[in-house]
Amino acid sequence: MGTSTRLTGRRFFLDLADQLLSLALKLAYGIAILIVGWIVVTILLAVIRRVMKKMRWDETLKRWLLNVVNVLLKVVLFTIVIGSIGIEVVSFTALISAMGMAVGLALSGIVQNFMAGVMIIALKPIRVGEWIRVSGVEGVVQDIAITFTTIVSFNRQAHIIPNDAIINGVVTNFSRKDKRRLDLSFTISYREDIDRARDAVLT
Repeated sequence: MGTSTRLTGRRFFLDLADQLLSLALKLAYGIAILIVGWIVVTILLAVIRRVMKKMRWDETLKRWLLNVVNVLLKVVLFTIVIGSIGIEVVSFTALISAMGMAVGLALSGIVQNFMAGVMIIALKPIRVGEWIRVSGVEGVVQDIAITFTTIVSFNRQAHIIPNDAIINGVVTNFSRKDKRRLDLSFTISYREDIDRARDAVLT
């Protein structure tokens, strides 16, 4: 009886050691794929960025497409890594899908901002490099990403604006017209000649 118990316990620890070793090897394999894949993605993005620079496309469209490709490549890489460590992609997707209404509401906001980004690229209410005012923020458009737009104000502060706020809000674009009216106020004494003052200002 004692010998049988010792053999059973020994077999249990041997099986546990085998499972831990197998898990460690899978994790090491997954990490290796992640490192190599990340390097490959970085190289691909650099090549795509270089090719896009030679194209006569709108700068806003180039940056947006590059952001989309960046996300897609990393999602593919993440899926490959998950599969390499033994997690079934279908089961993993089902788990993510079953996480409840909170995740669904969060994703709906992301999808809404994504579609707003598509509309910004298509309709071009703003472009990279333009001077705009939106949601109380005024500055130059630095980047239009998948779900948000970065505006750098004139005091060198970066403001992150959701794309949905741009599509559904009021946007003042100062760069669309070559000429703009500038309103200036002047005060003069009642004793001064108004016509002379006007001529002095206009000349």
